[in-house]
Amino acid sequence: GGYSQAAISSLWGLAALVEMPSMALAGAAADAVGRAPLLAAGAGGLALVFVGYLLLLPVLPALGGAQVLRGLAYGSYTANAMTFTTESAAHDRRGSVSGVFAAVSSAGQLAGTLAGGFIVQAVGFGPLFALGALGAAAAAMCFWQLRGRTSEPRFAG
Repeated sequence: GGYSQAAISSLWGLAALVEMPSMALAGAAADAVGRAPLLAAGAGGLALVFVGYLLLLPVLPALGGAQVLRGLAYGSYTANAMTFTTESAAHDRRGSVSGVFAAVSSAGQLAGTLAGGFIVQAVGFGPLFALGALGAAAAAMCFWQLRGRTSEPRFAG
């Protein structure tokens, strides 16, 4: 895109600004609709964000919209992922399951950072964003399949 460091920092700041209230809203919404549908929505939203990065790179205001969607999607995931994981485990295993979740998440972030760097160096950002979109879309489908099986809404009417 050729944007300045200040523009890029502002875009990431915008996403971060949206994440916190999004986490609060997603946590509350999970009580009504369940965690799996919100995880599916978050992953689907991230797939759209990656597609947005691919298509909207030349249009800075549109990238702002993609970053707002990123904040909403990531907030939906962040607010529900650990809770979904622990609620899906037997009560006496929740501590160990949350530890495994944290370890796997950290390992995935490290592997993604390393692989992403290699992919960008080899073929550029476009294929990396396309892989991100495909991975997020696959995650959305997996979470959608889990709805109703685990982590039911607490206050379903």
